[in-house]
Amino acid sequence: MDDATAITFLYQPSMALEYLLLVLLLASLVKPRLLTVLATFIVLLRPNERMELSIPFVQILVPLLLVSVLMNYSRFAGHARFKPVAAPLILFLLLIALETLLFHPEDLGAILLFLSVGALLMCAVILFMGDDDGVQALGYTVAAAAFLICLEPVYYHYTEPAGSELWTLFHLPRSGRLQAWGMWQNSNETAYIACLGVANVLLVTAKFGRRWHYLAAAGLIPFFTLVVYLTASRAGLASLILIFLPSLVLMRGGAAKGVVVVAILCGLTVAHSLTPERTDAEGSAEERGELREKGKEVFKEYPFRGVGFQRARDVVGRPLHNSYLQAFAETGLMGGCLFLAFLYRLGKAALEAARPGRGEAGRRHLVFLFGFYCSTLFYLFWGNQLLSELFFLVMALVVNSIGNAAVLGDEKFPGQQTSKVAVNRC
Repeated sequence: MDDATAITFLYQPSMALEYLLLVLLLASLVKPRLLTVLATFIVLLRPNERMELSIPFVQILVPLLLVSVLMNYSRFAGHARFKPVAAPLILFLLLIALETLLFHPEDLGAILLFLSVGALLMCAVILFMGDDDGVQALGYTVAAAAFLICLEPVYYHYTEPAGSELWTLFHLPRSGRLQAWGMWQNSNETAYIACLGVANVLLVTAKFGRRWHYLAAAGLIPFFTLVVYLTASRAGLASLILIFLPSLVLMRGGAAKGVVVVAILCGLTVAHSLTPERTDAEGSAEERGELREKGKEVFKEYPFRGVGFQRARDVVGRPLHNSYLQAFAETGLMGGCLFLAFLYRLGKAALEAARPGRGEAGRRHLVFLFGFYCSTLFYLFWGNQLLSELFFLVMALVVNSIGNAAVLGDEKFPGQQTSKVAVNRC
C-alpha cells in the first residue's frame, strides 16, 4: 500500500475537515443526538482505516459516548422495557470480560476497547434516537454512510481499466470481486453494508413515506443491489432477498403476494448461481466447510470457557466466517447460549411488534424491520461480526424501532409487562 499513497482517491484526507470533525464531536457533548449521529457515521466509515489521519477518532468516541451516557443516566429508567431483552447480552459481555481477566489478562485492554465502542453506541442510540426525529436522522445517517462506502469501489469499477492499480485496490485478486478498500475491505462485508443501506432506505420510506423518500429509494435500492451483485457474495445476495421476504409474508395481500413470495423463495434457492463466477479459493464451499470443522474442533477442545474472545482466528489461522460458531468456540457453551438467547428474545419482540393486530402505527416500518433482522441473522452465518460495532448498531436499530412503534401505538413493548413510557427528546 506504500505506492497507493501517491494515488489521488475519490475521498482525500483534509487536516481542516479532520479538526472540524473533532470540534463537532467535542461540542456535541451538549447535543447527545448530534454526537450519536457523528459516532454512527465514524463507526461505519472507519476513516482511520481508510486514510492516514492524525486523530484516532474511534478511540475518542469511547470517552465522549461514556460521558454523554453518564450525563443522561436518569433516562435509563425510561427504558426499563428493554432490560429483559438485553439481559442475555449484558451477561454475555460480563462473561467475556471475566473469562479474559482470568485466562487472558494481556488481552483485556484491547477487548474492552473493542466492546466499549459498540456497546456505548448502542446505549446512545437507544437513549437519544428513540422518537420519530431520531429514527429518521439515524436512518439517513446509516443510508448515507453505506452509499459513501459503496460509491468509491463502484466508481473505480467503471472508470478504471481492469487490472490497473486503482481497479486492483477495490477488487479481489484473480476473481475480480468488488470490495471497499480500508472501509469494510472484504467482499462479503461490503455486500452486507449495501444490504444495510437498502434496509434503512426501506425503513425510513415505509415509516415516513414522503415523496422524496420514494424518489431516493428508486435510485438507491438499485444502486445497492448492483453493489451486492458486483461483490459476487452469495450470502450478501441471499441477505438482500431476505429483507423483503418476511415483509411480504407479514403484509396483507392476496394471490399476487403469494406469487412474489414463491418467486423470492426460488431466488434464495438459486442465489449462488445469480452472482458472477467465483474463482477465488476463499469463496469455495469446501474452504468454508473446512473452517467450520476447525471451529468445531476448537469448541470441542475448550467447551466450557472457550479459547478466548477474538482468539479463534489465531488458532485456526483465519476468521471462522460464522459468528455463531465463533461465539461458542471463543466463549464456550454458556457464552454461545447467551448470544443465541439475546438474538431470540429480540427477534421474538420484533415479530410480535410486526404482527397484525398490534396497532397500525408504523407497522409497515416494523415488517421491513423484521425482514432486515432475519437478513442479519442469515448474514451472521457467513460473516465475522460477533459483537462488532456494526453488530451493536444493527441491534440498536431493531430495539429502537420496536420501542418507537410501541410508544406511538400506545402499547407496551412486546412481551413486557411494564407500562408505556414516553420517549425522551434531546
